[in-house]
Amino acid sequence: MEEPKSTLSQQLNLPSARVILSVIAIAVLLIAFLLGWTMKFYASIVFFFYSHVHSMWISVMLVGVFQTIITIPIRIIQLQKAKDIKELEDEIEGAKGHGDQYIVFKKKIIKGNKNALFYSVNFYIQLVSYMSIGRLFLTDFYSKPLDPNLLFSFVEYPSYPIQNVIYKFPYLAPHRFIDFGIGYVILAWALIVVFKILSRGLIERYGFDDGLHSLDDMKLNPIVKIYFKLFSDYSLFLLLASYLLIRYFPVDWHIAWFVGDVGVQNTRLNTITAITTAITIIWLNRGPIKTKIAQLAKTGVDKKILEKTQIAMWKETFRNAILIGLGAFFITNQIPSAFELSIFTFEVISWTSPFILDPLVKKLTEKATKAKEK
Repeated sequence: MEEPKSTLSQQLNLPSARVILSVIAIAVLLIAFLLGWTMKFYASIVFFFYSHVHSMWISVMLVGVFQTIITIPIRIIQLQKAKDIKELEDEIEGAKGHGDQYIVFKKKIIKGNKNALFYSVNFYIQLVSYMSIGRLFLTDFYSKPLDPNLLFSFVEYPSYPIQNVIYKFPYLAPHRFIDFGIGYVILAWALIVVFKILSRGLIERYGFDDGLHSLDDMKLNPIVKIYFKLFSDYSLFLLLASYLLIRYFPVDWHIAWFVGDVGVQNTRLNTITAITTAITIIWLNRGPIKTKIAQLAKTGVDKKILEKTQIAMWKETFRNAILIGLGAFFITNQIPSAFELSIFTFEVISWTSPFILDPLVKKLTEKATKAKEK
């Protein structure tokens, strides 16, 4: 068997063209940020929308929509490389300490690994984007005239005072609560525990969770699947939800208004952003944890070790979610709510993307794959 021919760059121990292009791309992004070009880009986007809708809070939210649209090509690449990126992440996570993980990743970069380079460039794109948006919204252009140099020539300069800086969102709020008492809580918890034990027994008996099969693979009635998922994966959530519903059952609903100013810090929005961020982190880690446990199960690892590993992974996920959520609260507590409104819009789109955006991205990915095959 012939050994693969090494390239000239490998023979001379030089970085490949792929590495050089990636480094140039990251350098351009960082230089553009430091020189204020990326801030000018997003300022022009905000006031381009503003010149058409004449509402600052709507323009701020449209930035979140715009950010989602321009990252669709990245999502397509992520879907195409999903398996390879997952293998890269598993290999890095397999290293013992953070220092070893850095060494593994660095070696991948130096060797010109496509997935590692894409991972790096994508990270800097996201970092520069969010830092530029944050930097823009820290500028007080709401009450003081905006520097004309921050807008491209094709964007109309706004007339002052800026219109519609106050945002209002209606929501349903309970007017009164009923407490059914702790006795019903104990009864509900007892039923949840019983159903949990029954579901685990059925799952183990019929091999739904043996590492080779999953509930999604089984040809079961959808209602049965929901039952298994609820009581095997979400029992902790059911315990908490049942307590809140029984002790604080809402009645007499009314329409309330969430009001804020895009140019002023908003503690309520800070709290919502922090909680949403923490929940998003927990939600996004569900899949990787489940996959990791399934992979370990295939290797024949003892069930007790699997359970301990799963508990450890969930503990780390919750700890990270709490720390990042608190960090998000303290950071956003120092800046105008325009930044949060934009990011919150982006997070809402992320939550709804499995039903709206992802199907579109998958279609585009399939078209791109078919075009390559031709």
